[in-house]
Amino acid sequence: MGIHKLCEIRGHVPTELTPEHYWRWGHQLGKRAGRKAKFVVGGDVRLSTPPLMAALIDGLCCAGVDLVDLGILPTPMVYYAKRRIRAAGCAVVTASHNPPDFNGLTWMVGDLPPTEDEVEQLCHASRAGRARKSPGRTQPRSLDVSFDYVAWLRQRILSKRASPYYHPELHIDVYGTLGIIFDAEVPAIASYLASLAQAAAPFALRIEGPVDMGDRLVHYETLQALRTELRRRELRVEIAADEWCNSIADIQLLAEMQAVDMVQIKTPVLGGLTNSIAAVLLCRKHGLKAYLGGTCNETERSDQLCVHVAIATSPYQMLAKPGMGVDEGFMIVKNEMVRAQTLLRRPGSRT
Repeated sequence: MGIHKLCEIRGHVPTELTPEHYWRWGHQLGKRAGRKAKFVVGGDVRLSTPPLMAALIDGLCCAGVDLVDLGILPTPMVYYAKRRIRAAGCAVVTASHNPPDFNGLTWMVGDLPPTEDEVEQLCHASRAGRARKSPGRTQPRSLDVSFDYVAWLRQRILSKRASPYYHPELHIDVYGTLGIIFDAEVPAIASYLASLAQAAAPFALRIEGPVDMGDRLVHYETLQALRTELRRRELRVEIAADEWCNSIADIQLLAEMQAVDMVQIKTPVLGGLTNSIAAVLLCRKHGLKAYLGGTCNETERSDQLCVHVAIATSPYQMLAKPGMGVDEGFMIVKNEMVRAQTLLRRPGSRT
């Protein structure tokens, strides 16, 4: 069994992870949460997710929980839903930034992520025989939390901001889920985004990775059509490219087609830092917003080097990394920015 981190499970499908594993995990998590306890489940867009998620849900329902199926959606929305409906637990079928043929499981029972021992216990349970299905099996119910999630972000900003001049953009990575939900129908996706934009107002909305078409040129053309439709409707929604922009040539074509509003420049994928510099300058030349990004698996040193690239080239925004864009990454980015700016202001510094 592949354990990728101390608080979650990661493994290759199907050599390490199968629907049988997920059924057993679901049954064990359901027993820990308790019969009739609310439990929310979601999953990412990997091809292996639907059968694994179905098995997980079946195991939870056989344990008698009140199961809320959120469907395919970004992981943060699962945690938001858990809080919103005051669920006893949640689980996400996802492998985050691992390769496409991997998947995994992230979960909470109570208010804290599992300990290392609890992860090991759940993995051990997957080796036991399948329990006989309970006659008290519950039925899952569906819930769409996307509009509530955006409205919650909006309200949280309005209530917590220190100044009325603080006016951030809401940047949400949906990992291609809209293309799956709406079968890549551009007008339907645009109508959905129009409703999300209304929920986000007065803040602008940016959607990263609305679709993943599985083919480079078809992907670009679909993004271009969506961006054109959003502009025709005069919506305050921008499109950011994440997938299929792994080289200077990819970014060049996206820029020439004007297929998106923003491009994520994935520094490790592009190779040397000179390529990241060239990519930022290329985006700026074509009037696109450059997002100096990367992956959560980078090191502190690569993050610090990217800060200097950002200071030199002025991208529109930069990813706080390593990690998933929160405390650790934010502190490293901010500290290196302050350090570099302090050195540049010293007498005799070359600017």
